[in-house]
Formats: sequence, structure tokens, C-alpha cells
Amino acid sequence: MGKFIVNGGRELKGEISVSGSKNCALPILFSLIAVKSVTKLYNLPKIKDVELALKILVDFGAKIIYNIDSVIIDTTELEFMMPNTEYVSQIRASTYLLGACLCRFGYAYNQPFGGCNFSNRPIDYHLMAFSALGAEISGDKITLDKSPAGDIYLPNPSVGATVNSVIASLNTEMCVRIFGYAKEPHVVGLIDFLNGAGADISITDEALVISGGTQKNSSYKIIPDMIEAGTYSVLSLMFGGNIKVTGADAEHLGSFFHALTKSGASIQRLGNDITVSGKITRPLRITTGPYPSFPTDLQPQFVPLMAMFLGGQITETVFEDRFGYLSEFEKLGLYYQRSGSTANIFPSKLKNGTTDIPDLRAGAALVMSALRSEGESVLNNSFRVIRGYSDFVNKLRGLGADITEVN
Repeated sequence: MGKFIVNGGRELKGEISVSGSKNCALPILFSLIAVKSVTKLYNLPKIKDVELALKILVDFGAKIIYNIDSVIIDTTELEFMMPNTEYVSQIRASTYLLGACLCRFGYAYNQPFGGCNFSNRPIDYHLMAFSALGAEISGDKITLDKSPAGDIYLPNPSVGATVNSVIASLNTEMCVRIFGYAKEPHVVGLIDFLNGAGADISITDEALVISGGTQKNSSYKIIPDMIEAGTYSVLSLMFGGNIKVTGADAEHLGSFFHALTKSGASIQRLGNDITVSGKITRPLRITTGPYPSFPTDLQPQFVPLMAMFLGGQITETVFEDRFGYLSEFEKLGLYYQRSGSTANIFPSKLKNGTTDIPDLRAGAALVMSALRSEGESVLNNSFRVIRGYSDFVNKLRGLGADITEVN
């Protein structure tokens, strides 16, 4: 499963680039099953999750051409097949196969979908949405034998349920409205792509409105990854503001920047470049929530920052249990106190050591801690990080980091 070996305590400086958004690329890739066309995608991140998604598309019959700056995917002729269990069990985004297969073939099968196992992550909202469209669920099989139509009311703005609802509704001959939808930039990115491919989807404050459309060949550039941009921005602050994050979209990071500036940090933005510097003069306090609130995928990265400065508090409202990673930080010297959905992080002198990476974002945070600590650290399960951060090791090495991934 691989491991990172980090010799920490070195000065990091320079520029680090942001790749295409993992959370935008994956919905688009799986939506191609529903979109019978030839699609050219730019800025597709080179990560394990994308690699697996492309393998699944090939199994369905997609034809793929890899260019230097783009990937061309032809899904005009596909046949249904049971998705490879080994592939779908590794990536959470494989849940989008449900909506895509319902749209293209009229049926789909519920499988043990994978991804980060940091919390109970049911797909009950997804199934509820399919039922609202007229689908029938019998055991693991879901069927939709007519044009979807109707209103979907999501109890919470779930990204996954929103994406699956949109994709499943693409062949509507009438109208589908999705209330309580997720507003994350990667959801908007998916809709922008689908509209460019001939869909008729409008976004209002109240609902997403899908009114069919004509499928056509298209091209699209994947938006920058806001979680990657946030991760490297925190790293910049941990290393004295000597790291410039390039190719980001700062407009997607409003709540993230607010949390930093409220505690004393300085944000410099020039076009698509971001530099975070200064010192934390007040304890950091964040509460995660659906966009535009603070993103849950950036809360683990704040732990080494809090430990390094004046401590802080994290309140998690998206996932019922996302603090399991704190026990791994404890091996590196972290002092914390946890009560339900809140964790108090105390100022701590983090040290080198050996840890097990429990999930993607916590893994990035543990690497950040190891880079700041003197001596050698060994972080097992490196695969959990490289499945979501493009060219992770080489980007960090470009800043002067001594990090190696070994099998």
C-alpha cells in the first residue's frame, strides 16, 4: 500500500501549482455514460481516482485517446456491464454509476462503493431521489423504465445525491426540479459541462431545473481543485509564507480565507496566485458545513497549524465522525480533547514518528506535520493520499521537501 518517508525540518519555499479538481472531474467522467458523445477534457488531474474511473468507462466500451494536454473520451457506443467490484470499492465517486446507468440503460445495481472510510456514508438520499423520479428499487437492482420527471427534495445539501439526481434526470422529456441541492463549485462545474454538452439545466436560488436537452460533442476545462489550493495555502503559512500557490480559484475559498484572516493571517491574491503569510494571533476556530461554509475536506489540514500556533477548535457538522485521524496525530505529540462533534486542539510541539494514514485529507495533514518536524517520519498507506493529490511528491520536492514514496 506504500508509505511516505519524510525527513522534516527543512525550509520550504517557492511555487506550487494547483491541478484540476478531483471532485469536479469524477462526476463529469461518470456522467459521460449518460452523455452519448465525444468529449475532450482539459486539466484532468493525474490521480488514482481518475485512473480508476477511466478504467470503468473502458469496461463499458468507451474509447479513450490521451493527448499531452487533454483526454478525448468517446461514449457514443456503450453496453451495460456489472462494474468491476475491485474498482468501485476503491472510489466513493463510483456511486455516480447509479445515476449514469439509470439514465443510459434504465437500470443499475447498488454495490459496495468505496472511498475514505472516516464516517458512516449511506446513499439513502440518492435512493430517495431516484424514487422521486419514478425509479423502482428491488434489492440491489434499481430500474427507471420511463422518462424521469417530478420534484426532488433533499433533506440536506448532499453533493453526491445532487450529482446523482442531475445525471439520472438528463433524459427527462418534461422537467425535474431538485430542491435543497448542494452548491459546491464542483457541482456547478458539472452543470456547466453538461450544459456545454447539450443539457438544459438552470440554477436558481431555490432549485436546479432540468429540462432535457440535445446531446452533442463538447470540450471542457476542469476547474482548479479548491481543496488542494487550501491544503498548500495552509502549508505556506506553516512555513512562513514562503510558498506561492499558483493556478487556484480564490473565489471558491471565501470561508477558508475568512477563518485564517480572522485569526491574524495575511492573504495575498494576485490573479490565480495565492500566498498566505503572517502569524496566527488568535486561536483558530472553524465550523464545517455545506458550501459556502468552511469545507469539511479542509478541516484536518488545520490541525498541525493549530498545534503550531495557539491551538483552536474544530466543529464538524457534515460527517458524524471525522475525527478518527486525531489518534494518529497523537503519535506525533498532539494534545487534544474531543467531545462529540467538536475537537479542541491545544498548542503542541509536533515531532517526527511513524503513523498510519487513515484517509485522503488527514493523510495530507500528517505529511504537512512531518515536513515541519525535525527528523524522519514514516507515514504508512501513502496510496490514500495519491488517490486525490496530483503529482503530490514531486510538487513538494519542488519546494525543497525531502519526501519519498516507497512500496
